Amino acid sequence: MKYFAAATVLSLCLITPGLAADTTTAADQLTAGVSLSNTRAAAEHGDAAAQNELGLTYKEGRSGLAKDAVEAVAWFRKAAEQGYAEGQINLAYMYISGRGVTQDDFQGVAWMRKAAEQGAGEAQVGLGLCYQKGQGVPPDAAQAALWYHKAADQGDAGGQLHLGFMYLEGRAVAQDNEEARRWFKKAADHPDGSNWTNSNRKLAQLFLDMTRESADSKPASAR
Repeated sequence: MKYFAAATVLSLCLITPGLAADTTTAADQLTAGVSLSNTRAAAEHGDAAAQNELGLTYKEGRSGLAKDAVEAVAWFRKAAEQGYAEGQINLAYMYISGRGVTQDDFQGVAWMRKAAEQGAGEAQVGLGLCYQKGQGVPPDAAQAALWYHKAADQGDAGGQLHLGFMYLEGRAVAQDNEEARRWFKKAADHPDGSNWTNSNRKLAQLFLDMTRESADSKPASAR
């Protein structure tokens, strides 16, 4: 059974934030302004985490700042060049999507690899996806499975989810429904966490349920 197309569509739905009413108060705005001032001061003094946070603030248009992808890229790059993994991941995504910078899959993969080699689970999954799709690198299912496994082994929900897909489809690994379900369950069992964890956890639960229904529908002689 082919699940990959459905997984792609559903994952996009799961990670797209909904629109909420603006309940920001004057006190909230003041707090945000102080926080932004502190973040900017730290970023300008070379703090890589603050540089990445300031990049996110420009990218998302938070704390009273207008969205500015070019400025976001500038701050992500400062963090990335200091070896800060989250900055490298964010800069990679900007290159891959062409936001604030000329679209360049090769540069995107290069920065994603730097973070992946530091052990960042999200980057390892991102690099695996690049190998799976042949985006910025030649398509290579074995390399995709390798990077998914690295992420999965350290407990990353995205790595566990995508490794489950590899076993379900028999891509670069022996097809094994039970092994697929084992990895889906690991991902689904994560507690609430970041948007990254939550979106992958929800999708893993969906596929765990789907594969359970598929198994239950088979005649006993075929199980």
